[in-house]
Amino acid sequence: MATIVQTIEQKRSAKAYFLVQEVAKKDAAVQEKYKTCAKNFPSMVLTNGLLQSLSFLLSKKADEEKGYSLVAEHVRTWIETAINDGLLNKPEQSYSVSSVGEMIRWLSSLDVRNYLTATHEVISFTPWLKRFAQGLLYSPS
Repeated sequence: MATIVQTIEQKRSAKAYFLVQEVAKKDAAVQEKYKTCAKNFPSMVLTNGLLQSLSFLLSKKADEEKGYSLVAEHVRTWIETAINDGLLNKPEQSYSVSSVGEMIRWLSSLDVRNYLTATHEVISFTPWLKRFAQGLLYSPS
């Protein structure tokens, strides 16, 4: 059997597609919030920075804001994948990315070069979330 080699963009798109398909199983209100957040998140990161943008998502904890926390979790999932694929340096033993809070703690500890690399990964991944959210999720008529 031949080994299939995927580009990084293919991996990003495949992961985003899988994650957004899971959101499509949720109720319409969550889908709408997710879609709005996924649409705005890439520009939020460019404007405010990665940590500030993730902190904003964490501040939206009410049930009606669940779409925001899903975007944060999906960013965390991609960061974890990027670490496992060798695109980002592994966290030191005292850090992990097993939760959004832990990921933020890890990102806060990075030097500038590694922080910018992580930001670049998020900026490269989140447009896929945005595209698939626009195509797969609920839209009010």
